[in-house]
Amino acid sequence: MDGDDGLYTKPQQRLTFELAYEALQDALIAPSSLRGSATAIVVAANGQDGYNQVIEERMDPHKAHRAKGWAPGTHGSSIAGRLAHHLGTEGPCMAVETACSGGLAALNVAVSALERDECYRAIVIGVTTRLVDHHIDYLHTANMASKTGRSSPFGRDADGMVTSEGVVAVVLQRADASSSASAPSSYGAIRSILVRHQGTAANISMTKTDAQSRLHLDALRRAGAMPGDVSVFEAHGTG
Repeated sequence: MDGDDGLYTKPQQRLTFELAYEALQDALIAPSSLRGSATAIVVAANGQDGYNQVIEERMDPHKAHRAKGWAPGTHGSSIAGRLAHHLGTEGPCMAVETACSGGLAALNVAVSALERDECYRAIVIGVTTRLVDHHIDYLHTANMASKTGRSSPFGRDADGMVTSEGVVAVVLQRADASSSASAPSSYGAIRSILVRHQGTAANISMTKTDAQSRLHLDALRRAGAMPGDVSVFEAHGTG
């Protein structure tokens, strides 16, 4: 990237680049080998709040370079697009925004693309950054944030959620390709993934237990599994 791109590129794009390369290295895939390949890139990005203001007020108060670097450096879709541009991939490429569930929603998009033969391989990334504190202030005002700073979703002392920052990247590949002699060993296999909305609830952020239960049971059914077959699960710690 040149100086203008470096000025405007948000931290989320930088983190996405770093983790994508680490994930490819972990999968024993040379980034240069992806050029021209049908590799999908799906990114879930959340929490870019505040960075536009920092750019305007501190980095470029006269907006002297906005025409060139502003859009690709600050727009959410550019997070996936810039990575595809630099890697030279030609598969599906998009950014997904579904708030807290974005990472799994992006994973679902990538799995669907693999199942439909739209791509041979997929890089899935989830990234959240917080630059200003107004998001935290809102959560406290709405009584959604924990006053103790602890997330206890299954405890009687649960009093809200604790937000955080982070980035994760995984490389997916079709099962038939992963079974080849040249493929590296995998961490696991996705037998089923399912995304739905729960419909009308008490409010837009309230969880409906019956809808959640139906989703879980249908996902298990698609995997040919029973609830008793599950030995480990990871839950959303909203409290």
